[in-house]
Amino acid sequence: MRLKTFSANSMQDAMAQVRKSLGPDAIIISSRERDESGLVHVTAALDREPVAERAPPTAARGPHLVSPPDDALRLLLAHHRLPEDVHNAILKSAAVIDDDDPVMALAAAFDGLLHFLPFEDRPIRPLMLIGAPGAGKTVTLAKLAADAILAGRSVAIITADTLRAGAIDQIRTYAKILEIPAVTAATPQALADAVREAEAADHDLILIDTPGINAYDRDDLATLQSMLDAIDAEPVLVAAAGMDAVEAHEFSMLYADLGCRRFIATKLDTARRFGSLLAFSHGGPLAIAGATASPFIGDRLSSLNPVSMARLIAATPKKTVTYRSSSSKTRVQS
Repeated sequence: MRLKTFSANSMQDAMAQVRKSLGPDAIIISSRERDESGLVHVTAALDREPVAERAPPTAARGPHLVSPPDDALRLLLAHHRLPEDVHNAILKSAAVIDDDDPVMALAAAFDGLLHFLPFEDRPIRPLMLIGAPGAGKTVTLAKLAADAILAGRSVAIITADTLRAGAIDQIRTYAKILEIPAVTAATPQALADAVREAEAADHDLILIDTPGINAYDRDDLATLQSMLDAIDAEPVLVAAAGMDAVEAHEFSMLYADLGCRRFIATKLDTARRFGSLLAFSHGGPLAIAGATASPFIGDRLSSLNPVSMARLIAATPKKTVTYRSSSSKTRVQS
């Protein structure tokens, strides 16, 4: 197997290098976002030697014809039920790439259209996870804590979720398993005191859990805002995959008003349409920080980049579900 790394100023240029050097059968192994040099790095492999020259096309593509690869990409994006403007923007950007591989075309498009912002090894400010009830904030917090501990960093957990039944016990259980301190803060002042103590203890990472809120409820927003006003923390939206893409865009604007600049997508394992992930970032103010696909703490938070996002979108399984009734059967493509 041939293995080669390509560096370029953009994902689109790197993809073009991959195809030019290794041909259409190249397999993307990994990609890294811009480093200190400002370059994007893509590692690709080929199971066999590429053909020296590709046969010329038998006919030029007419301006009003849709090629099979383009058609496949349209169907793929339609499956994820994107808002029309996002759908068209991706198709337009992907059309610039002369490539039949939808993953390559999508990756190049996502590089220019979406924003990716993984977490730093040692965030300057505490991370406050916020979002709707049931989004997976507490489990995601435990995953972040576990990742930091495995990397040799010290972690402190603070929970401001004193409303949900069992929330405090859940956090304490995770903290006990991870052997890290956990503090409960029932008021904004108590939260400020807890953060101050954690910072004085010189922890590398301070994680704050919050009660689930209804972003359309003024009282809920006011409660969350009072917590944010009490401390200097970065609010991070935690949102379950599979929600309506149009609503996801509205969500991104609401949470951006609270100071969010990135989000974590959860429950990828329970969804089959990921238009919301694209809608959160495209045309919106939120960058993609990472994703989770399991409720188990041992399954770590995954960073997303243009290539891994393209793979997620392109590889989404389609499953035919049969609904039975006494009079008929209905087949639905999901």
